[in-house]
Amino acid sequence: MKKTMSFEEAMRELEEIVSKMQNEELSLDESMELYTEALKLTKFCTTKIEAAKKKIANQAGAGKNNENLGV
Repeated sequence: MKKTMSFEEAMRELEEIVSKMQNEELSLDESMELYTEALKLTKFCTTKIEAAKKKIANQAGAGKNNENLGV
């Protein structure tokens, strides 16, 4: 996994890994390597999604506060 990666790049890599694991005959070592990479990518994507949810919730909360203030 690259150090700087977008959510979309990580998802594409995950899709490639899934495809390889479904369509290719892989050794146990290759499968384990791909599985480990998939776990890292999944964690990365989950972190990105949670950060986005938090940002949206904060912005929605700020919008409500402004409404209550008559802004």
